[in-house]
Amino acid sequence: MTKRIACTLVAIGLVGSALAQEKDYKNAPFVGVSVGSSKITRTIQRSTSTTTMGPSWTEDPDNPGFEVWDPIYSTSTTSDKIEESPSGIYVGIIGGYRYFMSPELAIRGYGELEHHPVRIISEDESEESSKYINFIVGADALYYFKQSDDFDVAAFAGLGLAFSRFDSKMLFASKNAAGIMLNVGVHADINERHGVDVGVKFFSNKVNDNMSNSIMNVTYDYEVEIKQNHAIFARYTFSF
Repeated sequence: MTKRIACTLVAIGLVGSALAQEKDYKNAPFVGVSVGSSKITRTIQRSTSTTTMGPSWTEDPDNPGFEVWDPIYSTSTTSDKIEESPSGIYVGIIGGYRYFMSPELAIRGYGELEHHPVRIISEDESEESSKYINFIVGADALYYFKQSDDFDVAAFAGLGLAFSRFDSKMLFASKNAAGIMLNVGVHADINERHGVDVGVKFFSNKVNDNMSNSIMNVTYDYEVEIKQNHAIFARYTFSF
């Protein structure tokens, strides 16, 4: 009887040790790379003001028969709106930590750096190569709805802060912006160490700039707004 109890305790100890090792293994840091398709909307509001001079000589009310120099100026303004939605393939790197609250529920925190090249086709059909960079600090919740020995699948959703840097080819000067990022998608674990994400991100980031210049009697005013649209992405991660 004593021997049987001892064997049972040893078995329980081995199982507990294995579970602890599994928990330590899953609660681990990870790194990864991502690739995706992103799009922005660039809106240019352009106003053109033209100043013209009317009659220059008018009769002097104090001296009938004489004229005085009294130019009359008038200004006419026209405006138009140009909206472009350039897109491009972006790449990124990510690093973070995943923690299992239960076998089905996990959370992960991460930092991600993205490089977004953009090809802009201007009104005159010319092309400009531009870019913006995102740095994201975020957290996701993952719910594992399918689990097996070597393949687990989870749905994830999360929020983050996105800090963006837009270069001067999209604006009149390089500018920074910050906003909220929301992402949703599906995550798969393969042999525990390898992970694959497929999802979509939504951004609230936008930035504005303006410029004015004059040529002779014509003044041009430009207001530019750039807004990040959604981005579709795929990501590979490796857990240590």
